[in-house]
Amino acid sequence: MCDDRVDKPKALSLILHCSDISHPSKDWSVHHRWTELLMEEFFRQGDKEHELGLPYSPLCDRNATLIPESQIGEFVGNIFIYRAANQNG
Repeated sequence: MCDDRVDKPKALSLILHCSDISHPSKDWSVHHRWTELLMEEFFRQGDKEHELGLPYSPLCDRNATLIPESQIGEFVGNIFIYRAANQNG
């Protein structure tokens, strides 16, 4: 028998993750703007961490994070997802 209950936290996590990884597939201007906004959010978090004497979280150090390199993992992941979704058979 199939359990029809939905694990809401998992479903919401999946939706959030799909939203997060989808912006590189958008028009360049949209992707570029989202990247700028996301990176500024990360950098502000890093600034606050620095003020509190905490170590920087990944991608949060505005003086050491290379934005193009931070996007590579996401890009490669999207390629694998696309290929997996479009395989025949």
